Amino acid sequence: MDEVRREYRWYLQGCRHLGVEPRLERSLFLVHYDRYQRLTQTIQRYEERRRRRVSRRRGTAYQDDVFLERLMQSIREEQEKLEPLAAAVSMGEAFDMGEGGAGVPAVRLPNIPVLVGAGAKLPPHLDPEPWARDP
Repeated sequence: MDEVRREYRWYLQGCRHLGVEPRLERSLFLVHYDRYQRLTQTIQRYEERRRRRVSRRRGTAYQDDVFLERLMQSIREEQEKLEPLAAAVSMGEAFDMGEGGAGVPAVRLPNIPVLVGAGAKLPPHLDPEPWARDP
């Protein structure tokens, strides 16, 4: 149940960062996101099965029957309809894990050259006698 709350929170955060109004309540979100995960697993299993069959046939072109290809096409189309939901969850997770920044490095102060001899002066806040050294 904790995982469900976390995924829904990621969905809300992702919608906020995308600038989209969240359209799904928690119960509808669970139904749709669970469906998206099952569709993704089905597509992955089908692709693994297809690779195994091709490797068994020693590189010949393997073609599934037409029914299975049409079925997989409809599954892919349904998964594409649920892609915005998964994108919002993914973006919310990235921001929650601290990976959602702009990718800009932090500001680095320039290296101050070390002064030697007469030019060597302590910074004003560390200098005990600034009146003696300031011209």
